[in-house]
Amino acid sequence: MGKFYKEEDKQYIKDNLQKILLYYGLQEPKTPKGNWKCLANRHKTPENSLTVKNNICCCSCGIKGDSLSAISIIEGLDIVKDFTKIIEKGLIILGCDLSKIDRPQNNNKQTKVETNKKQYDIDLTIIISNIYKNMQDWQYKYFYKRGINNKKLFEKYKIIISNPVKVFPKNILPDSKRIYMYTNIIPVWEGNQIKNCILRRDDKYSTNGLKVLNLKDIPLKIFNINYLYKAKEGDIIFITEGIFDALSYENIGFKAISLNSISMINKFIDQLEKYIAQLIKNNVKFVLSFDNDNKGKEACNLLDTKIRNLGLKTFIFTLKNHKDINEFYVKNQRNFYSSIKYTYALIKNK
Repeated sequence: MGKFYKEEDKQYIKDNLQKILLYYGLQEPKTPKGNWKCLANRHKTPENSLTVKNNICCCSCGIKGDSLSAISIIEGLDIVKDFTKIIEKGLIILGCDLSKIDRPQNNNKQTKVETNKKQYDIDLTIIISNIYKNMQDWQYKYFYKRGINNKKLFEKYKIIISNPVKVFPKNILPDSKRIYMYTNIIPVWEGNQIKNCILRRDDKYSTNGLKVLNLKDIPLKIFNINYLYKAKEGDIIFITEGIFDALSYENIGFKAISLNSISMINKFIDQLEKYIAQLIKNNVKFVLSFDNDNKGKEACNLLDTKIRNLGLKTFIFTLKNHKDINEFYVKNQRNFYSSIKYTYALIKNK
């Protein structure tokens, strides 16, 4: 296999030593000054700690060096003869699409390197997953208030409660003087990676237009878009505007996608077109349940038309006495559950 990588690819791997170690099962220290735990299968004694800075060194088993050295030792590859294989393995571990590695030349080399570095430096999956490990049940009081009490959801999405300033790099923090108020952080996943986070405040201003923020300079994403390419035979998927509307369905065991904004309708249609053959083959149906206001109703009818034009089946769940799905769920859970269950069964047979 010939050389396909560039110097910035190699540097990217070297700059992400800890992610490489986590991939291979090495354990992080429990305290900031503690040592990592090396791989148990490399040691006959419990003395398997190693120091991790820019490089690693385990005095017990001899593993040492940078990310590339670690991959070569663990994979049993020769650092010289198999160097291209080592680069390829590192890029795969870090989630790079190898089909796009041979990038077209850009005359503005400095701008391209800076753009790649900006993307590479922020790994939301690692950041959020590490913080989630220390979450306690009592911290989810706002979610309980909104009726979201299924602990499996907190684990599934790695929902965290924390001051955003302590979580995210400064350059992607939304511009807000009260950013510290947005402590309810809901990750948005695509595949096995977190692509963005929804930040929700729960103070006295939580009901006005400033209640939700998204990370800066990162494209807005659709919550639970994974349901489209994972769709199974006969699936019924609820589509909502807001994140807590989707979580209300999820809390009682139904599949739900949140657009996060009615401005995302066209992006959602783009995703449907991507998986249209599979969705039609599996007879997947969609239930639209948008907010009970003029904008919500207009958006709902628009999306309904667009989905039907693709040859898919849609249904509209109409709210009468509540502004949105989550309010209906919180104020009358029993009636909400019976209504959704009845709707689900009715649609299932069509």
